[in-house]
Amino acid sequence: MSSTDDAGGVPAAEAPDTPPWAAGAAGRPDELYPVLSDSEIDQLRPYGEVRSIAAGTRLWSIGERNVSCFVVMSGALEILRKEGEREECFHVHEAGSFSGETVTMSGRGSFVGGRARTDLEVIEIGPQRLRDLLAVEPMLGEKILQAFILRRMRMIAQHHGDILINGVNPRVPVAQRCALSHGAGRRCTGAGAAGDRLW
Repeated sequence: MSSTDDAGGVPAAEAPDTPPWAAGAAGRPDELYPVLSDSEIDQLRPYGEVRSIAAGTRLWSIGERNVSCFVVMSGALEILRKEGEREECFHVHEAGSFSGETVTMSGRGSFVGGRARTDLEVIEIGPQRLRDLLAVEPMLGEKILQAFILRRMRMIAQHHGDILINGVNPRVPVAQRCALSHGAGRRCTGAGAAGDRLW
């Protein structure tokens, strides 16, 4: 399995006051944490840089801005969130999986951190090149963007993130069309934030 939760395979409970549109993301694991094929990885390779990273290395910290998307080619990448005064691992990306959520496109402060659980080989894609990929590679971009939106929905449902998607069915083609029509960095009323930028 190329992407795993660390809670014994059991999704964390959603908060009782979860908005209806944010509920149920954890029940869609294949869309929440898709595994890219070899051909899809080859397709995105020109947009990033291949890096080898030693076990234990912190790739980014909670609150850090302009965080890259990391596509795992080998090894395991831990995703960390704040629980009280400590950080805990709540997800592990393995070969074919990729990190990121909506703030990865916007450059806002990250709600999670990333650390190499083992030695890693990754493709690092910075925010601008990621936006380029979404615009130029629509099929692959749709898969990535849908995963990002579902991950943010899951954080909202568990009270681990602010609301960036307001009252819409988060099916990616709407957001993708908005991005392609209006350009990266523009406000998107179809699938964006209440008064904020989706990317």
